[in-house]
Amino acid sequence: MRLFPFLIALFLAAPLRAETIEIDFEMEGLPRSFELTIPEGLDGPAPMILALHGLLETGTSMRKRVTRDRFDAIAKTYGVVVAYPSAFTRVWNLGEGIGAERIIPRRDDIAFLERVIETVRARVEIDPDRIFAAGFSQGGIMSFALACKNPGLIRAVGSVAMALPEGLAEDCARHPPDGVLLIHGSEDWVVPIEGGAIVSGPGATMDLMGHDRSVEFFRLIKGCEGPGETRSWDAVDDGTVVTRQAWYDCAVGAVEGYNVEGMGHRWPLGGPLLPFSQVIGKTTREIDGASAAWSFFSRFP
Repeated sequence: MRLFPFLIALFLAAPLRAETIEIDFEMEGLPRSFELTIPEGLDGPAPMILALHGLLETGTSMRKRVTRDRFDAIAKTYGVVVAYPSAFTRVWNLGEGIGAERIIPRRDDIAFLERVIETVRARVEIDPDRIFAAGFSQGGIMSFALACKNPGLIRAVGSVAMALPEGLAEDCARHPPDGVLLIHGSEDWVVPIEGGAIVSGPGATMDLMGHDRSVEFFRLIKGCEGPGETRSWDAVDDGTVVTRQAWYDCAVGAVEGYNVEGMGHRWPLGGPLLPFSQVIGKTTREIDGASAAWSFFSRFP
């Protein structure tokens, strides 16, 4: 299995050193910020990952608690620059639609994420063809929106605990990223794996495709034929089983879909989402979400 050698290499490779700094600026009259992890001794343009947190979280909690510093470990080992933006009031806003109109104060977080990328590129030499977005929950929506509304900006997207919103289907059909990775738990009641309506703002909802339909949507758009490669993980006695279906021989790019039987609204191998962990279900220890994302992103040289 391709993922297991990658995990071994990740934790046995001699790590580089890395510096994490906080960058603050004002935008739309609001204070905005993000954390940025930069490995030392970068040789040439570096790949970049935007790690986008979920509802009521922050860039710091995405880095330290949700992903347990594993994106930073990837940064140090593989020379990847990782940015952890924070949503204002811990709630992302697409900047359009009824839900966005009712979120106060009004702001455009797609424009904010574009600004984050511009700010990073002004500080570090970034490979413009290797900018990736990995989002958890509401951060997954922002990852899809950023990629599909900005053709060529985001090479590949990894979405955990979030399917494709129906409202982004047209944009993503016209301008899909080269790669799409989706990971979802079968026991996720916050964002059900079957899809349907979720809250998108005060008195507003957003319709989601669901995990299987989202995978199929991108498989067809990317020209991925056949049933794909199927692998399963059940090596740890944690009450979860992971099944991955993947298409790598597509007309353009690649698609991966992970169905995690028994996992709730969680990041794989992620830390607790205090104070909600007991309510939103358990994570899986069969895979590491950050490593799965980088293993997929690394397919795009």
